[in-house]
Formats: sequence, C-alpha cells, structure tokens
Amino acid sequence: MDRELEARINDIVGLTGVDADGPIVAEQALAEERTRRTRVRACQGKTEFLDRESAEQRLKEIRERPRRTGGVPRRVYECPQCGRWHLSSRAEWKAKPPKKPAVEQSLPSSASYRKHRARALLRGREALVAAHIAEFREQHGRGPSWGYLRERFDWTVPELAGVLEYLAERGVVTYTDAAHSLALGPTPPRDLPPTPTGLSAREQHDAVSWVASYERRVGGSPTAHQLRDALSWSDEEHLGHLRALVDLGLLRYVPVDGTLCVGQAVPQAWTRRSDG
Repeated sequence: MDRELEARINDIVGLTGVDADGPIVAEQALAEERTRRTRVRACQGKTEFLDRESAEQRLKEIRERPRRTGGVPRRVYECPQCGRWHLSSRAEWKAKPPKKPAVEQSLPSSASYRKHRARALLRGREALVAAHIAEFREQHGRGPSWGYLRERFDWTVPELAGVLEYLAERGVVTYTDAAHSLALGPTPPRDLPPTPTGLSAREQHDAVSWVASYERRVGGSPTAHQLRDALSWSDEEHLGHLRALVDLGLLRYVPVDGTLCVGQAVPQAWTRRSDG
C-alpha cells in the first residue's frame, strides 16, 4: 500500500507498531477505506453538505435567487454512497425498476427479431408459399418437406424455421416435426397481394407466363425492354414493376446480358400453360 494510505490506516486504527492483532485490523481498515474512496468517486462534482439543515438552507438561498438556466435544485437528499447530503433538480426520487434476468431479457428480443426477419424474408410471398404447398399436395398427395420450400425460396434452415413459425402464427400454414407435414392453415391467402408498384396478382402471373413462354415461342431469353413493350408498361413504371417481381422471386434478372428468366419462387402451375 502507498504511504499516504498506510498513514491514514494507522491513524484510523491507532497503530504505533505491529502486534498480534495489528495486521488483521489494518487489513479491515484498508478495505473500508477503499470502499469509502469508491463511494466518494461516485459523488464527484456534487456539492456535499454534512447535515440536512445546511443543505436546506442552501436550497432556500437558491430559491430566493432563481437562475435563468435549467436544472435548478428543487429538493435535498441523503446520498447512499457517501452518507452526505446533496441537492437535486428532480421533484421526487424514484427507484429504478429491478433488472430482469439475462434469460428473460433475451427471449422477447430474440422472438421479436425472428418475427421481424420472417416478415423481411417474405415480403409479400405468403401466397406464393401457400401456392407451392397446395400444388405439391395436389401432385403427390402429401405436403412438401422443409427442404422443398428452402430450395424454392433460397432460404437457410434457420430462416425457413422462422418463416414457418410466423406463417403458422398467422394461420397461413400448419406443420409439425414430421418430414412431409406442411399443409395450408385455416386462413390461407387466396391470392397474391399487389406489389408496392401496383401490379395485381393477374398482372404478376401474366408477366411470369410471358417470360416462361418466350424461349419456346421466340428462342432465348427476353430483355426487360421487351417485357415492358409486351405488357404495355410506361417508361416511368416498368423499372419499379421489374424490381418488385425480382424481389418477390418471380423473375430473375441476368445483368451480364440484361435478360430475364423465371425465378425460383414461381409455382409450376404458372408455367404449364404459358402461350399468352
């Protein structure tokens, strides 16, 4: 210990030398002094008063000469850290609520994050997920597996788990831990919602069908401008429509040559009859 602290300890315990009980008393006094210094540091910058009367007298003087700036003291309080009296601008003292255990704090935030992530991954694809499940059950007589949907929408396993949990909560799908237990829920979406740019479900279907049939009718893959001309989109809206279809996974844009392909999130029924 430093000399100043050692001298203060000796003054506290009245040590003039070292006897049998001396070291033990000195260690206890040293711990108390360190605790006191820690408490005092927590109150640095605050005006200290030895008793309540002197603190209230100072508060009275301040009230008689109010300042124009904010933070004017309004009451006195006894500091639990240093045992002195301070002034406070708070009208009343309010105890902070006890902190929740770390486990209780992480559960709501984790569930909220999974729900937010699922909404971001779906982005209007609820009807597409339902369409894939309905189409698979119609063809095979049982529901698709998780891997089937993960391949269609290019989601990771944790992402797909969060999406299914979110859709089950909304009643769009039902599922269990069985391999092929995915099915439509009690409130499946009947049709695709319109895109943010205003494309209806029928217009989304027409755009996908036209791109799917282009290779068979003409050969190769169409460009974005050819799709715009075929569906009579204006110059101002066709970029927004194209981006919305790509974001939904209905179309895929190839930047190398600027062509369009059918996206993975398109049910097979959309491309079976695509002569239109």
